[in-house]
Amino acid sequence: MGDNKGKKINCDNSAQEGKVEDMLANTVDKNMLSDFINKNKAKIYEAARNDTKYNTEGKATISRNDEWFKEDEWDNLYKKGITEKK
Repeated sequence: MGDNKGKKINCDNSAQEGKVEDMLANTVDKNMLSDFINKNKAKIYEAARNDTKYNTEGKATISRNDEWFKEDEWDNLYKKGITEKK
């Protein structure tokens, strides 16, 4: 995380410099998230397992009454991705 601290970045203009600073900030955020997940992986999986309902075959299920069941956001992104690949 601290590898970028104090390093000077040479850029042609302030807009480009802002993009580089954003990129570095995002890298730091991703590293922090990655570290958190690695340190707490067992707790995260346990919480997910406890919050998931399973059928008699042991497969994870989503109830028809669950608000996520009617969410089509991911379906739309998937369809958009398929269309763009063609």
